[in-house]
Amino acid sequence: MVFSPTGRRKSLSAIVALLVLGFATSAQAQFGTALSGTGPINRSMGGAATAAPIDAAGALFWNPAAITGLDHNEIGFGAEVLIPRTTITSRVAANSFGPGLPAQNLSGTTGGNNGVFTLPSFGLVYKPEDSPITYGFGLFALGGFGVNYPVTKTNPILNPQFPNGFGIGPLYSQYQVLQLAPTIAYKVTDEWSVGFQRNLDLSAPAPDPAIFTDPTLIQPPIGQGPVYGDATHSRSRVGGGFQAGVYYAPTELNWSFGASFKSPQWFETSTYPSVNPQGQAGRSKIDFDFPMIASIGTAYREPIVS
Repeated sequence: MVFSPTGRRKSLSAIVALLVLGFATSAQAQFGTALSGTGPINRSMGGAATAAPIDAAGALFWNPAAITGLDHNEIGFGAEVLIPRTTITSRVAANSFGPGLPAQNLSGTTGGNNGVFTLPSFGLVYKPEDSPITYGFGLFALGGFGVNYPVTKTNPILNPQFPNGFGIGPLYSQYQVLQLAPTIAYKVTDEWSVGFQRNLDLSAPAPDPAIFTDPTLIQPPIGQGPVYGDATHSRSRVGGGFQAGVYYAPTELNWSFGASFKSPQWFETSTYPSVNPQGQAGRSKIDFDFPMIASIGTAYREPIVS
């Protein structure tokens, strides 16, 4: 994945649009923007926790009401390491953009040097005695992505930018969302609980090149063409949202049920100062909000045999 979260995009040049559309003859799933879980315990369950509160971090991540289902006060922390392996493939036929552009068929597959991403997790749940209220606090990586592809003459989309080529050059993106989640849950009855969570977020999106902006058009001897700047010079951005959930655990059954709604995480507009090929100062910007997540689940617990 190169650039998938919601946000505003301005018009792309025709040449980049043709490259993106022309090379995308098939699509294969990769890791997405939102992580499927948090922490080693929740990850061992495949991220399922909307109706299965087996640890503090997982319950706080997926359903604030489910923290009432934990048996005791709990504090836990962990860290995961994500090492994404991605490739990008493109091809273009000779003379696709006019005589001699390119002079021969080009195709290639390039692997990304994406690096290592650390995903922290922290969960705290406090259940006062003889109180229907449960308190929680979570800190975790909510989602993100990152790629880092080098420039290459043989992979068309990674060709140098105009006028030295007709691609977008080396392709880089970096985006991580860190979330703080103060939470309160109320046990309405012995079986029903509701919960609410206020989300406070921090992110720093950094794409390069900035293909969401209008390019600078330059006029070398071979003709007019677009050049994109980068979008890496920016501070971290603050955002926020909320999450609400319901949890139902019948006392006479070994089943439990849950549902949760996490609002979009609305962020400040990201701005990027830059310099165009003519040496003029410029500024690009993008609204980079995290998508809404809704979940519903059921879980079965093995009965305890004494």
